Amino acid sequence: MSTQTISHSSAKDVVIAKLTILSDPCLYDTAINMVSHIANSLGVSSDDSHKLEKVLNEILETVVNDCYEGCNDQNINVIAARRFNSLVIAVEDKGIPFQFDSIEEGNDKRFQTYMALGYADRVYYKNLGPDGNRIEIRKFLPASDIRNSSEISDENKSPESEVIDTNERLDVRLLEFDDIKELVKVVYRSYGHSYPSEFMYYPERIEARIKSGLLISCVTSTTNGEIIGHLGLTFETQQSRVCESGIAIVDTRYRGQGVFKKMREFLQNYARENKIIGIYGEAVTIHPFTQKGVAKFGAKEVGFLFGYTPGEITVKDIEVKADSRRQSIALMYTTVLYNKKKSVFLPLIYHEVASRIYEQLEFKRDIETSNLPISESENNLGKSEIVMRKDYGQVFVIIEEYGRDTLVEINFVLRQMCTLRMDCIYVDLPIFDQHASQIISKLRESGFFIGGIIPELRNGDVLRMQYLNNVQIRKNDIKVASEFGKYVLDKVFEDKDDIELNSLKESL
Repeated sequence: MSTQTISHSSAKDVVIAKLTILSDPCLYDTAINMVSHIANSLGVSSDDSHKLEKVLNEILETVVNDCYEGCNDQNINVIAARRFNSLVIAVEDKGIPFQFDSIEEGNDKRFQTYMALGYADRVYYKNLGPDGNRIEIRKFLPASDIRNSSEISDENKSPESEVIDTNERLDVRLLEFDDIKELVKVVYRSYGHSYPSEFMYYPERIEARIKSGLLISCVTSTTNGEIIGHLGLTFETQQSRVCESGIAIVDTRYRGQGVFKKMREFLQNYARENKIIGIYGEAVTIHPFTQKGVAKFGAKEVGFLFGYTPGEITVKDIEVKADSRRQSIALMYTTVLYNKKKSVFLPLIYHEVASRIYEQLEFKRDIETSNLPISESENNLGKSEIVMRKDYGQVFVIIEEYGRDTLVEINFVLRQMCTLRMDCIYVDLPIFDQHASQIISKLRESGFFIGGIIPELRNGDVLRMQYLNNVQIRKNDIKVASEFGKYVLDKVFEDKDDIELNSLKESL
């Protein structure tokens, strides 16, 4: 199982149009009309196109009033592009960065752009540091949902009594575009309507991801060419040397016949041949089978994200206790290539668990503690990206570069997301930077606790921290497949309990 990669890449965007206008309200309509025309030409409905116009108008007003403080002679870039099978509208400015005090007082409306999620499928805010600000709204383009197709019916479901020849020769290979529609049918047969990676029900969206170079897919087929399994590697950027393994699907008739093993071996060889350092993935914890499956290929537990997925995922032929509570996932990491020894910076409280994780992965790391503060006079405000996933009740704050406003920004997002009743807030922190130790310690004071460590995820190792907004987690609900996994789970719970206890003491 896998969710969609949390970050996004603009490197493979196909730019349709780019317009630079002055920050003059008289020019709003010029940009809005351009975007509306492009949206309509790409098949976006009139109703959705009108909603995009309203969102863009709001963004432009905010940029002029809050970024440029009403000044009408500054530049604003409006960009329309295709990313995967979606339309991306980006607005770039070099005005004032986030003014957190003003936002709290209701005078800066930029953060209200996230409310546009009712009108757009994704909204991103990217702090570019000295290069300014970038707000993106993303709208999925019309695509055929296989679940609504006449090709899907009860006849397409695999008969549970059907006998499969276990000696049948199965072929593992890279997916071809002609395979995609058949692959989507396998998703439906195995999961019905409940598969968490929604794009897997849309052939056009799968094809777009593969063409972008950010998804490598392999499939298993029978001697007559029928697709009966899939496994993919997802990359955040074309330059990434660590990828996410997921979208693991096996036709119910072929489970227990080593199909997943064959595909995992195929992709692990692909990773090795293409100089990929590591493969990470998300394994469900409602049962231990997925964890055991990847552990056979050297995957180790590097963390646990509590309450990561909403509701229940239905997997045919795998019995799980029905429960509406949010489910946790295990972060699994497989080392493919060993890289040179490096230093990472963590608070002392995390040294033991980090040392054990690196030992399991056979990564050589000097784990240090640095109290290097970020100066109040620091010119660099920091670089970050905020990704809000309303469908998952999640928010990710991805810190690309530490700066003067890093802590303020994270704590602001935390307060706003709790107000909006988002369930889980995650922060990805680069721990190859000496400022990491102090930032992490301060975030623990705000209620964040350790989630996991992902080596070389983005130009170096990343610590993922997590905050739960009134989400109840029961340790007995989390099934762990190995003794080391139990150790890591205990450490995550210890940190969570320690932080909750400290918070309780402060409130008394």
